[in-house]
Amino acid sequence: MPVDADQAGKDQLIAEATGARTAAPEDGLDIARAMTIHVIPQAHIDLLWYWGLDEAREMVLDTFRSHIELLEADPSLTYAQSQAYAYDLVRAEAPPLFERLRKLVSRGQWEIVGGEWVESETSIPGPEARLRQFLAGQQFFMDHFGARAKVGWCPDGFTLQGDFMPQVLRQAGIDAYVHKRPRQRHAALPPVPYRWRGLDGSEVLACRCNNKGNGLPRLSEGVAAPAHKGDLAIIAEQFQRAGIDHLWGPMGIGDTGGANKYVLPSVSAWFTARYSTPGAFFQSVRSSVSPSDLPLHQGTIHGEFAGCLTTWANVKSLNRLAENSLQQAEFAIALGRLLGIAAGADDLGPAWRRLLLLQFHDSLAGCGTREIQQAVEHELQEVVHIAESLRDRQARRIASQIGFRQQEGMPLVVFNPLGCDFSGPVEAQLILSPAVAAAMPPSPPGGQVAWSDATSAADVKLFAVDDDGNELPVMIRRWRWVQKRCQAEIRFDVRNAPAMGYKTIYVKSMQKHAPSPVSNDGLLFKAGKMTVEFDPAGGIRMIHVKGHDPVIAPPGRPLGMPVLHKTGKYDINYGQELRAWETGFTGDQRPLTASACSVNRCSGGRFLVAFDYAIDAGSVRQEFLIEPDSDAIFAQVTGDWRQVEAYLKLHFQPNCNDTGFADQAYGFTSDLPRDNEHPMMYFAGLHNGRIGMLLTNNGRHGCMLSGGVLSLSVIRCASWPEAISDSGSFAINYNISILDVAAPSWPAQCFRRAWAFNIRPFVCSPSGEGNSLPPARSLLQGAAGPATCLKPAHKGDGVVLRLFNPSPSGGEFVAPSIPGWRLCACDGFLEVPTGDDLPPGRRITLDPWRIVTLLWTRATDCPRTGR
Repeated sequence: MPVDADQAGKDQLIAEATGARTAAPEDGLDIARAMTIHVIPQAHIDLLWYWGLDEAREMVLDTFRSHIELLEADPSLTYAQSQAYAYDLVRAEAPPLFERLRKLVSRGQWEIVGGEWVESETSIPGPEARLRQFLAGQQFFMDHFGARAKVGWCPDGFTLQGDFMPQVLRQAGIDAYVHKRPRQRHAALPPVPYRWRGLDGSEVLACRCNNKGNGLPRLSEGVAAPAHKGDLAIIAEQFQRAGIDHLWGPMGIGDTGGANKYVLPSVSAWFTARYSTPGAFFQSVRSSVSPSDLPLHQGTIHGEFAGCLTTWANVKSLNRLAENSLQQAEFAIALGRLLGIAAGADDLGPAWRRLLLLQFHDSLAGCGTREIQQAVEHELQEVVHIAESLRDRQARRIASQIGFRQQEGMPLVVFNPLGCDFSGPVEAQLILSPAVAAAMPPSPPGGQVAWSDATSAADVKLFAVDDDGNELPVMIRRWRWVQKRCQAEIRFDVRNAPAMGYKTIYVKSMQKHAPSPVSNDGLLFKAGKMTVEFDPAGGIRMIHVKGHDPVIAPPGRPLGMPVLHKTGKYDINYGQELRAWETGFTGDQRPLTASACSVNRCSGGRFLVAFDYAIDAGSVRQEFLIEPDSDAIFAQVTGDWRQVEAYLKLHFQPNCNDTGFADQAYGFTSDLPRDNEHPMMYFAGLHNGRIGMLLTNNGRHGCMLSGGVLSLSVIRCASWPEAISDSGSFAINYNISILDVAAPSWPAQCFRRAWAFNIRPFVCSPSGEGNSLPPARSLLQGAAGPATCLKPAHKGDGVVLRLFNPSPSGGEFVAPSIPGWRLCACDGFLEVPTGDDLPPGRRITLDPWRIVTLLWTRATDCPRTGR
C-alpha cells in the first residue's frame, strides 16, 4: 500500500529534478558559421515497466505501423528504432507490415540502432549476457535486413556503463554510441561528441544526447549555463569550438511509443533543420573533424540511480541463477557435441532470448510495479527450470558413456565448465544409492518427508574418492527419507577437476576421520589452511591464512557485521539522485548485535557458526561454514525483511583497507570511488598492496567504500511512490578469501575465484554405464589460458570457445587438439570466422583485458572466410 509522505516535499523533489530554463533557444547566439541540425525522430518503448508485454505488444505494433505509414507517404522523413525484440514481434504478428518496413530500411529512411535484443540494464547482466544481447540482436538484423546496427543506443540506462563496453560495441560492429545518462549534474562528460576508450584500448565515438524533444538540441540537466543564453546557442558555440557544424536535434516520444508529429523546429538563418538519422549525424561529425581531435573519456561512465543495483533483490538473484544455469547447460551441450554425443533437440536459443527480454533496463533494475516485478520473478524461475533440465539431461547422456567401477561406491560425475582446473567445493542434490544410504540415520516409521538439517547427520562418515587417491569428506547439508529412498543435498571437495571437462568420483561410507578436520576452542577455529576467530556479537574478528599476514577487524567492527542504513523519507525505487541518499550509509546507521550464537558440528569435518539478529521489523540470520583444507569461508545471510526506507548492508573493515576494487562484466574497477554506491558483478574487495580480502557473491551488485569500510548491499526497500520493492524472505551467499596482491596478475585470481563461485562445476548421478569415454577428460588438455565460456555456435553445429585475459599484463592461449574438429579465429563475438585456422599447439596472444572468440567446426567444413 502507498506510504504517506508530505506532498510538499514530493513537489519540491520533482521541481529539483525538472528545473527548467527560461531563455529562448537562440538567445545570446554567437557563432561564425551556419550549422545543420540533424533532427532525429525516434520513439522510446518501455517493454516492462508499469505495464506488461501484452500492453507493450500494442505499443510496438502501433508505433511501427504509424511510422511506416508516415515514411511511405513522405520520402523526406526519417526514423530510428532500437530493440530487435520489437522488430521480431512485428515480423511474427504482422508479416505484411514487416515487409514494408524492410523496404524503408533498404531505402535508408528507417535506421536500425542499438544492436541489442532489448534496451538492457547496463551494470547487472553478467559477462556473457552483455555479449548475448548484441549477438541475438545483430544476428536478427543480419538475417532479416542484411545489415547490422552501427550506432549503439542507451536512451534510458540508469547505472554504470562499464569500461569494457567500447570493446563490446566494436566487436558487435558498432562504432558510435548514444546515451542520455549520466546527466551533467552527475558526471562532467564532454559537451560535444567524444572518444570513449575502454580498458583494453578500444574506442567508439560517443555523444550524450536527450532522446525526447521537438527537434532542438537541449542541454543535459545540471549544466551551469548563463541565464541570458539559450540551450541551442550554448550547444552551437560548443560544437563550433570543437570544429563541428552539425548538431543532434532530438525528436522523440516515450515511454509508451506512438507516432512523432514531424514538425521541423523554427530556427534562424544560422541553422538548417532537416530530418536525419543517428548514422548520418555521426558520419557528418567525422567529416567535420578528425576523431583524434575530439575530447577523450577513458574508462567507466558512471551512472545515476544506484538504488537499482539492489532494489528487488530476488530479481537480481534469479537473474544470476538463470545466467549461470544457461551457461552450464551450454557447456554440457557443447561438450557433448565435441565428444560426439548428440544433444537431441535441445536448443537454448529461446531460453536465452527470454532471459535477454527480462533484462530490460526497467524490470531488471527493479523499477516496475509490484505486479510486473513479480511476473519477472516467475519468468526468471521458468528460465532456470528450462536451463537446469537441459543441463541435467545432456550431462546424463555424457555420463552414460563413461565406464564406472560400481564396486568402488556410488559414482558421480563432476562437470567443470571453467577454463582452468578446479579444486574446491561442489554441491549436489540426489538420491543416495542403497549402500551409501545405509550410513544415514534410519527412516522413521511411515517415512520422513520433512527435511532434516546438517547437524542431524553430523556423525555420518561419507567420503568422495577419486582415481588420484584423494579421499575427501562429504558434508550432508540436509536430507530426508521418501518411500525408502534417501534424498540428500551434499557438499564435498573435488581435486583437480579438468578444465572444461569432467571427472568421476565415488561416494562411499568409510569408518575413518577426515584427513584435516576442523578443531575449535569456543569461537576460535583452526582448519588445514587457515585460522578464524568469530566475535560473540556476530561477524569475524580475525582470518589468518597460511603464508599471509592476518586480516584483523578493528574492535567493535567485526568483518561481515550486518548494519541497517536509513535512506531518507523520499527514497525512491531508482535510488534518490538529488538528495544524496547515500548519506544514510554514513550517517544514520544501526549496527546489529547478535541475539543468539550457535556452533554446530556437521558431517565431513565441518563446523557451522550461526548468528541470529532481531530487528524491529523482520529478522536476519548469518551463517559461516568452516571447512577442512579450505582457504575461503562460505557465508550465507537469510532473513525476513519488513523495513521501509532502509538498506541492509554487510560491513568489512579489515586492516588491509587502503584501496577498494570490484569487477564489471568483462571489466575491472581497480580503485573504487569513495562514498558512492558502485556496481560490482561477481566480486569486490580491499587491499593494501601486499594482501587483499576478496568477497565473491552470487546475486548482488551494489557496494560502497567509505571511511575504510567496504559494504555490500543485501536488500533494500524504498517508499516512493509506494513501498513496492523488497519485502519478505531473502538470501545471499558469499565467500571470503585472502589474496596475495603483490603480483601484477592478481586481478586474474579474483576473476577465476568469482567465476568458480557462480558458473560453478555441477554434478550428475549417471543413469547408465558405457565404456566409450574415460573417467576424466579435459577439452583443454595441454592448453593454457583463461577460457571463460564453451557454447554451441549461434548457427550451425560448431562450438564456440570464449577467452578473456583479466589482467593488465599480456597472456596467451595454446590451441588444443580435438580429433575431427578444426579451430578457427573469429572477428569478434558475433562468431564470424576470419579464415585464420589455429592448428593444435598454435600460441594465441591475449592482450590485456581482451575478449577473444574462437570457433570449432568439423574438420571437413571449416569456413575459410567469414566475409
